[in-house]
Amino acid sequence: MAGDKVESEYERLMSTTEELASARKIRLNLANQLESLLARPLECEADIEPWRDNASQVEAYIGEHWSRLEVEAPHHLYHYFSDADIRVKEPEYRQDQEDAVREFIAELRA
Repeated sequence: MAGDKVESEYERLMSTTEELASARKIRLNLANQLESLLARPLECEADIEPWRDNASQVEAYIGEHWSRLEVEAPHHLYHYFSDADIRVKEPEYRQDQEDAVREFIAELRA
């Protein structure tokens, strides 16, 4: 009986450990995807559509793994995904959004 209880507790701890490792992997993968998106060219109108295509893949990843992210995606991230056209025209806005995304990346990696 005591052996069963110890084994059950061990299995619970291992399951929790695996879940935490999986959640960490998801967060790190999202951080990598966001860094890749930050690195994509977005200097002119012609860059917008390819950038948005890539952004939609990152959004899909968030949607797919939302429940296991263990951090809340900030509201400004969705503006970042949708405001590529504004960032092309307004460098200050671009800098503010990119800085906010970098902060979120740091949170994901913490």
